[in-house]
Amino acid sequence: MTEADTSPARNGSGEQFQRQRRFARQCIIQTLYQSDTADDWDWPEKKAEAFWLQTRELEENPQEKISKKTRQFIWETLREIIDHRENLDQILQEAASNWSLKRMSAIDRNILRLAAYEIIHRPDIPRGVSINEAVELAKQFGDKDSPRFINGVLDALKELR
Repeated sequence: MTEADTSPARNGSGEQFQRQRRFARQCIIQTLYQSDTADDWDWPEKKAEAFWLQTRELEENPQEKISKKTRQFIWETLREIIDHRENLDQILQEAASNWSLKRMSAIDRNILRLAAYEIIHRPDIPRGVSINEAVELAKQFGDKDSPRFINGVLDALKELR
């Protein structure tokens, strides 16, 4: 799936597209956070089922269902981040000079994993969008210093790539 496949011009609703994509990233971050804090990166079928139940509960507007493309984006992105986690962590470690990943808060670490994945593995998503979304997630889930920290690490990552 590409960003163009679900572009606002094609689906007729840019606002709905942005809400769905923001919701997708929120689900991904919360799931990565849970896996990270439990140090459990194995995803058997039962855990996947629990994930989808959780995403339904997270919907802000129950009348607006998660589209099939959004579900696909969530699942594919989550699987890819988990599969590439060690490589993403190495790259982030290079970009986060003077900060070990273990020293970072779990939420910041996982926002960075998502953004790094998008920047490195999703050329269909503009880098600026990935960075802006990561900063917004940091404002929502992180502490007061998270947005600036996330932005700094991702700027450094952008320079490495």
